[in-house]
Amino acid sequence: MEGDTVKEKKRLCWLLPVVILLLAAVGWFFWKYTFVDGTVTARSADTIDLRGREISEEKLRTIESRFPDAHILWDVTVDGKSFDGESESIVTADFTTEDIPSFARLKNLKEADVSACSDFSAILALQNALPEVRVHWTVPLGEKCFDGESESIAVQDASADMLRAAITRLPKLRTLVLTDSTLSPADQLALTEEFPSMLFSWDVTLAGRTIPSDVTALDFTGTPLTEENLSELSAALPLFSNAESVNLTDCGLSEHMLRDFSAAHPNLLTEWETQLFGVRFSTAAEEIDFSDVPLTVEDAAQIEDMLPYLPKLKKVVMLRCGISDEDMDAIDLRHEDVQFVWMVQVRRWGLRTDRTYFTVYNNDYEFPEDNHSFAALRYCRDMIAIDLGHQKFYDDPDMFENFPDLRYLVVSNSQYESLPALKYLKNLVMLEMFWTNTSDITPLRELTNLRHLNITYKRVRDAEADLDTLMHMTWLERLWISYNMYRDDQIEALKAALPDTQVQVIYTTDCVSQGWRNGSEEYFNMRDALHMYYLDDDSNHVYINPYTNQPSQYDDTDPFR
Repeated sequence: MEGDTVKEKKRLCWLLPVVILLLAAVGWFFWKYTFVDGTVTARSADTIDLRGREISEEKLRTIESRFPDAHILWDVTVDGKSFDGESESIVTADFTTEDIPSFARLKNLKEADVSACSDFSAILALQNALPEVRVHWTVPLGEKCFDGESESIAVQDASADMLRAAITRLPKLRTLVLTDSTLSPADQLALTEEFPSMLFSWDVTLAGRTIPSDVTALDFTGTPLTEENLSELSAALPLFSNAESVNLTDCGLSEHMLRDFSAAHPNLLTEWETQLFGVRFSTAAEEIDFSDVPLTVEDAAQIEDMLPYLPKLKKVVMLRCGISDEDMDAIDLRHEDVQFVWMVQVRRWGLRTDRTYFTVYNNDYEFPEDNHSFAALRYCRDMIAIDLGHQKFYDDPDMFENFPDLRYLVVSNSQYESLPALKYLKNLVMLEMFWTNTSDITPLRELTNLRHLNITYKRVRDAEADLDTLMHMTWLERLWISYNMYRDDQIEALKAALPDTQVQVIYTTDCVSQGWRNGSEEYFNMRDALHMYYLDDDSNHVYINPYTNQPSQYDDTDPFR
């Protein structure tokens, strides 16, 4: 027993140092090393490589806190593809929105090529989640690949399904050019309806014709078309966003079909050739002339019925057609955008109602008999210049209300005591009213554009009323009066009231002396507007306009040469 005890003591003597040594070794080991995800790692390690392992974000943060000075290598795996945790640029495999948190762990990521991703919503979600990262992709279409942020692409023939698949992955795309297209109009229409913000440029095949979709004019001239072709064309028009016109001349379509098509597309000029009363014209015409064609009011109604199909029409000329002035005027007034022009008889002269000037000296057409009336002038609403000088009466003194654009008027020798309708001539610039019986000039008070007024030797019944009107007209540049119209003190008061107006007092019987003609360019403008030759203050022929140094265009209108 004693021997066993001694042996036990000896064993303890040498075992104790071993244990102490082992404990010291273990302590030294754990002082120098530690375990990181099951791997022995020196506490002083400069680099810790965790690549190839599933390391959660939480575990990674813990390791980083334990080794603040170490360079920790790790990776992220998405759908079987691993990425270095310090990657700045990656090319992904396929992924879903559930994988986005994994990409967010790549703190240094600046660029990601996600072309392999089949779920486009996941691509957009990744863009939104990582706005600081350039997320880009390519889209294959035909034999090309396009950047996912393309705004405009051009590709050779592709099917509707291929285009549809590509467009859905190109969110910024606004223009698609498809060359050598074999798509049917139905497929093209479906694509334009599905992608309304997209501008497609392609060829469209209609009635055997291949037509670029960006044309402004569709021309089927001479192409045989059926009613079915016309229906197909009507349906396909949305494919031609720039189209302004379609020409269907000589296509074998009936007038009824053409009018129906035109009415169905009011913003499109439908062009064809038609005829009324033996006059052939295009629906693209700006002017149609029925002159000398005998017509009734009922016939004119057929012309009016045609107007909706003539969107460019500006004028219908119906000279000497046999319809009364009153009926023609009613027709003209019914159509604001189309002017109906006919010939009226003024004394023995024939005037087109779109004429802008009238004198008794230069008229191209004469009737066999003089009707001794100027009344029909009222239908010539485009008048700019009228010379009724030396004519005592006009039969219709109210006609002036019909001349809103009149700038120049001569009514010398008029025997009317008053011409109230003059107040409507708001654009009148020059008025010659000398040697008249017109005592009432109050209608002139409202003519604020009037600059040149000659009332020499007009009758004066109420000088105070005259002067009140004239003193009110401070806008006048020139005023010609005669010495016997007002007292000297009244004339001086008039001059004082119009300090910016040249007030010329005439003492002879020559109402246009003292520079009335020579002293103003407006006189020469008036003669040009009247299509008449120039005269000076002494009524001599003037060949050159002194203000423009140009010869008169109307020397041949001088009837006295």
